[in-house]
Amino acid sequence: MYLMIVSLETLPFGLFFSGKEIKHRRRHFQKRRQQLQKAKKYRAIKKLEQKEKRWMRAINHNVSRRIVDFADWLNADLVLENLSRLDFAIRWLVQKLNVKLS
Repeated sequence: MYLMIVSLETLPFGLFFSGKEIKHRRRHFQKRRQQLQKAKKYRAIKKLEQKEKRWMRAINHNVSRRIVDFADWLNADLVLENLSRLDFAIRWLVQKLNVKLS
């Protein structure tokens, strides 16, 4: 479910971004935060949260930069869509159809 594809209809290739490594690293941060919370190390939790934010900001920057460079290389325009309601629609559909997504 964590996959982003950037492509053009006229070309047979595109950019693919997998979120597998990101998901794994975020789970690592989450487990580490749980350990620190059990040990009542609140300052260390704050530091870890800041580290995770910096890391995620760098990942997002790199991905967006690669998308812009790809569009520039193809001399293409970028079109952005607001897909925030899509998650709600998918959850509603899954609930209605009683289907489990992995």
